[in-house]
Amino acid sequence: MDYEKPSKNSISPNKGEDNEKLWFAGRGLKMYSLKIRYTASVFVDAESIIPNARNITGLMNALGDEVLLPKTVEEQSPAGVLPRISFNTADGEWQFLLLSKQFTLIHSATVPDGSNLGDFSTFCRNAIPKLTTALNYFQRKAHRLAASQEGFLSEMTQTEMENIAFRLMKFPSIYSKQFPFEWNWRSAALIEREFGGIQEITNMITTVSKLLGYLTETRTEGIAQSLFDRIMVNFEINTSANNVIARFDDLHLAGFFEQSGLWHNELSSEIFEFILKG
Repeated sequence: MDYEKPSKNSISPNKGEDNEKLWFAGRGLKMYSLKIRYTASVFVDAESIIPNARNITGLMNALGDEVLLPKTVEEQSPAGVLPRISFNTADGEWQFLLLSKQFTLIHSATVPDGSNLGDFSTFCRNAIPKLTTALNYFQRKAHRLAASQEGFLSEMTQTEMENIAFRLMKFPSIYSKQFPFEWNWRSAALIEREFGGIQEITNMITTVSKLLGYLTETRTEGIAQSLFDRIMVNFEINTSANNVIARFDDLHLAGFFEQSGLWHNELSSEIFEFILKG
Protein backbone atom coordinates (compact mmCIF):
# COMPACT_ATOMS: atom_id res chain seq x y z
CA MET A 1 0.00 0.00 0.00
CA ASP A 2 1.22 3.48 -0.82
CA TYR A 3 -0.07 7.01 -0.68
CA GLU A 4 0.31 10.03 -2.92
CA LYS A 5 -0.85 13.63 -3.11
CA PRO A 6 -3.76 14.40 -5.42
CA SER A 7 -3.26 16.19 -8.71
CA LYS A 8 -4.06 19.87 -8.88
CA ASN A 9 -7.74 19.96 -10.51
CA SER A 10 -3.79 -5.70 25.73
CA ILE A 11 -2.03 -4.86 28.82
CA SER A 12 -4.17 -3.90 31.82
CA PRO A 13 -3.05 -1.16 34.22
CA ASN A 14 -1.57 -2.51 37.44
CA LYS A 15 0.13 -0.91 40.37
CA GLY A 16 3.73 0.12 39.87
CA GLU A 17 5.45 2.64 37.63
CA ASP A 18 6.75 0.07 35.12
CA ASN A 19 3.34 -1.55 34.60
CA GLU A 20 1.74 1.88 34.20
CA LYS A 21 4.27 2.81 31.51
CA LEU A 22 3.63 -0.45 29.68
CA TRP A 23 -0.12 0.10 29.77
CA PHE A 24 0.14 3.61 28.33
CA ALA A 25 2.62 2.35 25.73
CA GLY A 26 0.28 -0.41 24.60
CA ARG A 27 -2.65 1.96 24.46
CA GLY A 28 -0.60 4.50 22.52
CA LEU A 29 0.39 2.15 19.72
CA LYS A 30 -3.27 1.25 19.16
CA MET A 31 -3.96 4.85 18.16
CA TYR A 32 -2.68 4.03 14.67
CA SER A 33 -5.69 2.94 12.63
CA LEU A 34 -3.60 2.45 9.49
CA LYS A 35 0.05 1.53 9.77
CA ILE A 36 2.10 2.35 6.69
CA ARG A 37 5.72 1.37 7.08
CA TYR A 38 8.44 0.22 9.52
CA THR A 39 12.10 0.96 8.77
CA ALA A 40 15.38 -0.13 10.35
CA SER A 41 18.61 1.35 9.01
CA VAL A 42 22.35 1.21 9.59
CA PHE A 43 24.48 3.95 8.05
CA VAL A 44 27.69 2.65 6.56
CA ASP A 45 30.35 3.35 3.94
CA ALA A 46 29.24 0.97 1.18
CA GLU A 47 30.04 2.88 -2.00
CA SER A 48 32.37 0.13 -3.21
CA ILE A 49 29.73 -2.60 -2.86
CA ILE A 50 28.32 -3.31 -6.31
CA PRO A 51 25.60 -5.72 -7.45
CA ASN A 52 27.81 -8.36 -9.06
CA ALA A 53 27.05 -12.09 -8.97
CA ARG A 54 29.55 -12.76 -6.19
CA ASN A 55 28.12 -10.16 -3.82
CA ILE A 56 24.49 -11.00 -4.52
CA THR A 57 24.89 -14.77 -4.29
CA GLY A 58 27.18 -14.61 -1.28
CA LEU A 59 24.88 -12.35 0.71
CA MET A 60 21.80 -14.30 -0.33
CA ASN A 61 23.37 -17.49 1.01
CA ALA A 62 24.47 -15.72 4.19
CA LEU A 63 20.97 -14.37 4.82
CA GLY A 64 19.41 -17.77 4.25
CA ASP A 65 16.03 -16.22 3.48
CA GLU A 66 14.30 -17.97 0.58
CA VAL A 67 11.48 -15.40 0.49
CA LEU A 68 13.74 -12.42 -0.28
CA LEU A 69 14.59 -12.35 -3.97
CA PRO A 70 17.63 -10.45 -5.33
CA LYS A 71 17.05 -7.39 -7.45
CA THR A 72 19.13 -4.50 -8.78
CA VAL A 73 17.91 -0.99 -7.98
CA GLU A 74 19.14 2.41 -9.09
CA GLU A 75 20.53 4.98 -6.68
CA GLN A 76 20.95 8.64 -7.55
CA SER A 77 24.40 9.91 -6.62
CA PRO A 78 26.67 12.89 -7.43
CA ALA A 79 28.35 10.62 -9.98
CA GLY A 80 25.01 9.80 -11.60
CA VAL A 81 22.68 6.83 -11.34
CA LEU A 82 24.44 3.78 -9.88
CA PRO A 83 23.17 0.18 -9.54
CA ARG A 84 22.75 -1.19 -6.02
CA ILE A 85 21.70 -4.47 -4.38
CA SER A 86 18.18 -5.04 -3.14
CA PHE A 87 16.26 -8.06 -1.85
CA ASN A 88 12.47 -8.01 -2.13
CA THR A 89 9.52 -10.29 -1.52
CA ALA A 90 7.36 -10.91 -4.58
CA ASP A 91 4.48 -8.83 -3.17
CA GLY A 92 6.71 -5.93 -2.11
CA GLU A 93 5.90 -6.37 1.57
CA TRP A 94 9.59 -6.64 2.52
CA GLN A 95 12.54 -4.81 0.98
CA PHE A 96 16.19 -4.94 2.02
CA LEU A 97 18.17 -2.16 0.35
CA LEU A 98 21.95 -1.99 0.32
CA LEU A 99 22.73 1.55 -0.79
CA SER A 100 26.01 3.45 -0.85
CA LYS A 101 25.46 5.11 2.55
CA GLN A 102 23.05 2.83 4.35
CA PHE A 103 21.53 -0.64 4.59
CA THR A 104 17.77 -0.45 5.20
CA LEU A 105 15.14 -3.07 5.96
CA ILE A 106 11.59 -1.91 5.12
CA HIS A 107 8.32 -3.62 6.04
CA SER A 108 5.38 -2.06 4.17
CA ALA A 109 1.64 -2.38 4.56
CA THR A 110 -0.03 -4.63 1.99
CA VAL A 111 -3.55 -4.67 3.47
CA PRO A 112 -5.85 -1.67 4.08
CA ASP A 113 -5.28 -1.41 7.84
CA GLY A 114 -1.58 -2.31 7.75
CA SER A 115 -2.18 -5.21 10.13
CA ASN A 116 0.37 -7.34 8.25
CA LEU A 117 3.09 -5.17 9.82
CA GLY A 118 2.49 -6.62 13.25
CA ASP A 119 4.24 -5.19 16.29
CA PHE A 120 7.02 -2.61 15.85
CA SER A 121 9.16 -4.17 18.59
CA THR A 122 9.02 -7.52 16.81
CA PHE A 123 10.03 -5.87 13.53
CA CYS A 124 13.05 -4.26 15.19
CA ARG A 125 14.16 -7.56 16.71
CA ASN A 126 13.72 -9.35 13.37
CA ALA A 127 15.82 -6.68 11.65
CA ILE A 128 18.88 -7.46 13.80
CA PRO A 129 20.06 -10.68 12.08
CA LYS A 130 19.58 -9.28 8.58
CA LEU A 131 21.45 -6.05 9.26
CA THR A 132 24.29 -7.74 11.16
CA THR A 133 24.61 -10.44 8.48
CA ALA A 134 24.97 -7.84 5.73
CA LEU A 135 27.48 -5.80 7.71
CA ASN A 136 29.56 -8.83 8.61
CA TYR A 137 29.47 -10.28 5.10
CA PHE A 138 30.88 -7.06 3.66
CA GLN A 139 33.16 -6.54 6.68
CA ARG A 140 31.66 -3.20 7.63
CA LYS A 141 30.72 -1.40 10.82
CA ALA A 142 27.92 1.14 11.02
CA HIS A 143 28.42 4.71 12.24
CA ARG A 144 24.72 5.46 12.73
CA LEU A 145 21.56 3.49 13.60
CA ALA A 146 17.90 4.40 13.03
CA ALA A 147 14.42 2.96 13.60
CA SER A 148 11.20 4.59 12.37
CA GLN A 149 7.50 3.94 11.90
CA GLU A 150 4.74 5.73 9.97
CA GLY A 151 0.98 5.55 10.19
CA PHE A 152 -2.36 7.35 10.01
CA LEU A 153 -4.69 8.15 12.88
CA SER A 154 -8.36 7.19 12.71
CA GLU A 155 -10.59 9.17 10.39
CA MET A 156 -11.74 12.43 12.02
CA THR A 157 -13.98 15.36 11.31
CA GLN A 158 -12.42 18.59 10.07
CA THR A 159 -13.09 20.15 13.48
CA GLU A 160 -11.28 17.32 15.27
CA MET A 161 -8.26 17.65 12.97
CA GLU A 162 -8.23 21.43 13.40
CA ASN A 163 -8.23 20.97 17.18
CA ILE A 164 -5.10 18.85 16.90
CA ALA A 165 -3.46 21.53 14.76
CA PHE A 166 -4.29 24.20 17.35
CA ARG A 167 -2.81 22.05 20.13
CA LEU A 168 0.46 21.86 18.24
CA MET A 169 0.72 25.24 16.50
CA LYS A 170 -0.36 28.86 16.46
CA PHE A 171 -1.38 30.17 13.05
CA PRO A 172 -1.20 33.73 11.67
CA SER A 173 -4.55 35.38 11.02
CA ILE A 174 -4.49 34.70 7.28
CA TYR A 175 -4.47 30.96 7.96
CA SER A 176 -6.96 31.25 10.80
CA LYS A 177 -9.48 32.72 8.37
CA GLN A 178 -8.69 30.26 5.58
CA PHE A 179 -7.60 27.22 7.55
CA PRO A 180 -4.92 25.16 5.73
CA PHE A 181 -6.05 21.87 4.24
CA GLU A 182 -2.51 20.54 4.84
CA TRP A 183 -0.07 21.30 7.64
CA ASN A 184 3.07 19.83 9.21
CA TRP A 185 4.53 19.88 12.73
CA ARG A 186 7.94 18.40 13.51
CA SER A 187 9.90 18.23 16.73
CA ALA A 188 13.37 16.80 17.38
CA ALA A 189 15.22 16.52 20.67
CA LEU A 190 18.50 15.03 21.84
CA ILE A 191 18.57 12.37 24.54
CA GLU A 192 21.42 10.23 25.81
CA ARG A 193 20.65 6.52 25.78
CA GLU A 194 22.50 3.39 26.78
CA PHE A 195 22.49 0.29 24.58
CA GLY A 196 24.92 -2.55 24.06
CA GLY A 197 27.07 -1.30 26.92
CA ILE A 198 27.72 2.17 25.48
CA GLN A 199 26.27 5.65 25.89
CA GLU A 200 25.18 7.53 22.76
CA ILE A 201 23.41 10.79 21.99
CA THR A 202 20.24 9.99 20.02
CA ASN A 203 17.67 12.05 18.15
CA MET A 204 14.03 11.64 19.15
CA ILE A 205 11.88 12.86 16.26
CA THR A 206 8.11 13.19 15.86
CA THR A 207 6.29 14.47 12.78
CA VAL A 208 2.54 15.13 12.74
CA SER A 209 1.00 16.09 9.39
CA LYS A 210 -2.44 16.57 7.93
CA LEU A 211 -2.39 15.20 4.40
CA LEU A 212 -4.79 15.15 1.50
CA GLY A 213 -4.08 12.55 -1.14
CA TYR A 214 -4.75 9.06 -2.47
CA LEU A 215 -4.16 5.65 -0.92
CA THR A 216 -3.08 3.14 -3.54
CA GLU A 217 -3.76 -0.54 -2.90
CA THR A 218 -2.72 -3.42 -5.12
CA ARG A 219 -5.47 -6.01 -5.39
CA THR A 220 -5.86 -9.19 -7.39
CA GLU A 221 -8.23 -7.38 -9.74
CA GLY A 222 -5.85 -4.45 -10.19
CA ILE A 223 -4.84 -1.13 -8.61
CA ALA A 224 -7.40 0.60 -6.39
CA GLN A 225 -7.18 4.23 -5.24
CA SER A 226 -9.15 5.97 -2.52
CA LEU A 227 -9.07 9.63 -1.50
CA PHE A 228 -7.99 10.33 2.07
CA ASP A 229 -7.90 13.41 4.31
CA ARG A 230 -6.20 12.30 7.51
CA ILE A 231 -3.48 12.94 10.03
CA MET A 232 -0.22 11.06 9.65
CA VAL A 233 2.16 10.55 12.58
CA ASN A 234 5.77 9.44 12.15
CA PHE A 235 8.26 8.52 14.87
CA GLU A 236 12.00 8.06 14.48
CA ILE A 237 14.84 7.46 16.91
CA ASN A 238 18.40 7.51 15.59
CA THR A 239 21.93 8.05 16.75
CA SER A 240 23.63 11.36 16.07
CA ALA A 241 24.87 12.10 12.57
CA ASN A 242 27.80 14.09 13.96
CA ASN A 243 29.91 11.04 14.79
CA VAL A 244 30.93 9.36 11.53
CA ILE A 245 33.35 6.85 13.06
CA ALA A 246 32.42 3.28 12.08
CA ARG A 247 32.05 1.99 15.65
CA PHE A 248 28.87 -0.06 16.12
CA ASP A 249 29.50 -3.81 16.38
CA ASP A 250 26.95 -6.64 16.59
CA LEU A 251 26.37 -6.10 20.31
CA HIS A 252 25.69 -2.38 19.88
CA LEU A 253 23.36 -2.95 16.94
CA ALA A 254 21.41 -5.63 18.81
CA GLY A 255 21.11 -3.43 21.88
CA PHE A 256 19.81 -0.47 19.89
CA PHE A 257 17.13 -2.35 17.97
CA GLU A 258 16.09 -4.51 20.92
CA GLN A 259 15.29 -1.34 22.88
CA SER A 260 13.89 0.69 19.99
CA GLY A 261 10.41 -0.74 20.46
CA LEU A 262 10.26 0.40 24.08
CA TRP A 263 11.65 3.86 23.20
CA HIS A 264 9.04 4.24 20.48
CA ASN A 265 6.28 3.08 22.85
CA GLU A 266 7.21 5.72 25.41
CA LEU A 267 7.38 8.47 22.79
CA SER A 268 4.21 7.51 20.89
CA SER A 269 2.15 7.12 24.07
CA GLU A 270 2.93 10.64 25.20
CA ILE A 271 2.41 12.17 21.75
CA PHE A 272 -0.91 10.40 21.18
CA GLU A 273 -2.08 11.34 24.66
CA PHE A 274 -1.26 14.99 23.98
CA ILE A 275 -2.65 15.43 20.49
CA LEU A 276 -5.83 13.42 21.05
CA LYS A 277 -6.76 14.72 24.49
CA GLY A 278 -4.86 18.01 24.72
